[in-house]
Amino acid sequence: MIQELLIGILGLIAGLVLGRLGANRSARALGTQRAQEGLAYIRGVNFLLAKEPERAIDEFVKAVKLNSDTAEAYLALGNLFRSQGDPARALRVHQSITCRPGLPHQVLVQALYELAQDYKACGVLEQARKALEEAVGKDPKMLPAWVLLQEVQWELGQWEDALKAQERISKLRKSDDRNVAAHLWAELGKAQMERGDRKAARSSLKKAISTNELCLDAYLHLGDLYAQEGADQKAVAMWKRVLDLAPEFTFLAYDRLEHAFFRLGQVSGLEMLLRAQAEKDPFSRLYLARHLRKKGELKEAAQILEVLLQERPQWMEAQKDLIQIYAEQGLQKQALAHCRGLTDSLGGSGPAFRCSQCGHESFELSWKCPGCKRWDTLRPREGFGWDVRGQG
Repeated sequence: MIQELLIGILGLIAGLVLGRLGANRSARALGTQRAQEGLAYIRGVNFLLAKEPERAIDEFVKAVKLNSDTAEAYLALGNLFRSQGDPARALRVHQSITCRPGLPHQVLVQALYELAQDYKACGVLEQARKALEEAVGKDPKMLPAWVLLQEVQWELGQWEDALKAQERISKLRKSDDRNVAAHLWAELGKAQMERGDRKAARSSLKKAISTNELCLDAYLHLGDLYAQEGADQKAVAMWKRVLDLAPEFTFLAYDRLEHAFFRLGQVSGLEMLLRAQAEKDPFSRLYLARHLRKKGELKEAAQILEVLLQERPQWMEAQKDLIQIYAEQGLQKQALAHCRGLTDSLGGSGPAFRCSQCGHESFELSWKCPGCKRWDTLRPREGFGWDVRGQG
């Protein structure tokens, strides 16, 4: 954080300070003030390099007092306040810049961008959105402002606007971001479902799939929509696509599939699906064992779980299921032994998902990594010990 801030501050003020020092050498009185201002900047930068931001703030405050007209200095000072966890103070500093008449165009745009970050840090998202819209209106090629604007629109649930922002981001980056656009279409469809607008939701979710056929979230919720309409066969077809496209995420579909097969009166179809899928992923074996247990076929269910736990001894859900089956079979010694194993596995449990790009770990599935902000990078951890129910 300090390094990024340092680079930004140097970019904003280095040329300004050095230029003024050189230009005013002949004017001694003014030169002395400028020299003091420049020394304050230099000391501030040195403190940043030494990772002493509080002392750096003191030096930048001195520089601002020596020349209160220096907008760039205020920008740097505000950024320091925000980096130190005082966004309200940063906001006041950056607001004072945007109110100045006759600011250079790029300084004003940068001030609006910094102001938006302050608002966002303070939780005032609507004001952040307005500041960013003004910034990109003045500089349509300012990529960081577009990225932050879309992030704010996402948090506000403004999906159509976020889609427009994504088009601009992709053009500026010259990148293929169809997976991101698909997620935005899916979020729009989910919001339309909540409002009861099924026709619009169906269109948006289909648009998500046509934009990126790997958008699992769209298949899941389009299946939910079909199920709401009583079209269980169509719903099953959507959820089966998740099994085909991403076996590691089958846990998102199985509860849905179970309910649909029961409504259709096709319980045998569910078992056939589970057996066919069992060799592809561990979740299918877990669900097959649960299905067999419901049918009273405890011996085969136990055998499946025993093999599964040999491969993944930390999986608490499989441990708990096996203990319950042993108890139902009257196998108290085996149940007690696995209770001890369950206690041992508690220390090995933890976040269920890990980002394949940055290593960020999370207890909940998110299609966008909270750490590196990349999309579709969170995956179930190997050797996990977590509850697959209630996800998605």
